[in-house]
Amino acid sequence: MWKVSVLIRASPDAPFFITLSTSLKGGGAMKIEFSEKPVWGPLEATVGSRCEEFMFMGRVGAIFLYKHIWTRHYLNLDHDGRAYRFTGEGYAPIPLEEAFEHVFTMNIPTHPFLTPQGRG
Repeated sequence: MWKVSVLIRASPDAPFFITLSTSLKGGGAMKIEFSEKPVWGPLEATVGSRCEEFMFMGRVGAIFLYKHIWTRHYLNLDHDGRAYRFTGEGYAPIPLEEAFEHVFTMNIPTHPFLTPQGRG
């Protein structure tokens, strides 16, 4: 179950945050923070001009969450460009090459209705 908290602005120039908290499989908790000001530095340094293919989704601790617009997969990076994968129990470091393979691979649905044999 997710717990939601919202920090309301005191003035138009004040930051605005939404925080979601949930329990993890292994016990602990995770907090995702959404801000109106995205952090693009780690992504730009890692993927260069392909940065425009991503949406900034928020952060968990020091890990920034970027979602690819076509594959809908996440690229999770820290300030130094190290990659992480969500495991159900939190975020674990992974090689950048593995993160790229995940985020840039499109999953094509394999439901029988979507195959030529299933339409007959």
